[in-house]
Amino acid sequence: MKGSLLGVIYWVGSRRTPVGYLVTAFQKHVEVGYSTKSINKFFIRLNVGRRDVGGNILAVLSRSFEDLDIRVVKLDVD
Repeated sequence: MKGSLLGVIYWVGSRRTPVGYLVTAFQKHVEVGYSTKSINKFFIRLNVGRRDVGGNILAVLSRSFEDLDIRVVKLDVD
């Protein structure tokens, strides 16, 4: 696992006016041969939360997950 990516932080929106963030972690499953990704934190500012920003973010990220050979995404809701 030397040199492998352990996680990513995504800022949502522009640098000047971010509207949220997403913190993820990768897990490697050697026995089954694929990776999973956990979404540890997913925050969207309240005043933009009703515009389907979160759904759009997950749709865009799902395409990038395919490129990384990630087959399972886990989202824990508090």
